[in-house]
Amino acid sequence: MLFITKPIFGLDGGGFFPIGVSLDFSKDGANVNYDICIGRLETSSFETGIGIGWEMVKYNKIRDEHYFSIINPIIYWNIFGPLSFYGNYPSSSIVWNSMFGPFIHINYAPNYNFQNYILFTGLRFTYTSFLDATGCFLFHIEAGNRYIRDGNINNPYISVKIDIVYPILAAFFGSLYLVDKIKKKE
Repeated sequence: MLFITKPIFGLDGGGFFPIGVSLDFSKDGANVNYDICIGRLETSSFETGIGIGWEMVKYNKIRDEHYFSIINPIIYWNIFGPLSFYGNYPSSSIVWNSMFGPFIHINYAPNYNFQNYILFTGLRFTYTSFLDATGCFLFHIEAGNRYIRDGNINNPYISVKIDIVYPILAAFFGSLYLVDKIKKKE
């Protein structure tokens, strides 16, 4: 007989259309950078919190350089995973609806000699909504170090991302609600 009381693996995060703004810090000062991603999937073990992910298509603008990549693996440890698996936290708590922990993320942008990649390492915090059945993130903050092989750039950074789909859906359904209210008053 096999008894399973809790799921071991599950969708831990992801996104439809995450966009972000970041600052990197060097001896020349701070630089503003941008990134856009189409499709992001992540899954992890609830028991250990160790997870993997993949960003489908990614565009980075870093220091006036443009990077387009399709090989974007992510490995991370969600400290909240084992806490929610073994702990007695309500499903509406931040432990159930967030990810926090170290990560390593590689964006491989092929060029003529296949030497161009960006390596991100650090800590990240991701908040998802307990009302969201997809488990996709609402906002994401990460801080760490970024190494760009092609430009030999190695510096600390901080990044904030949101999934743009949620504000667009909120505006769309909010406007439908307002139009319905206006029509009912007439």
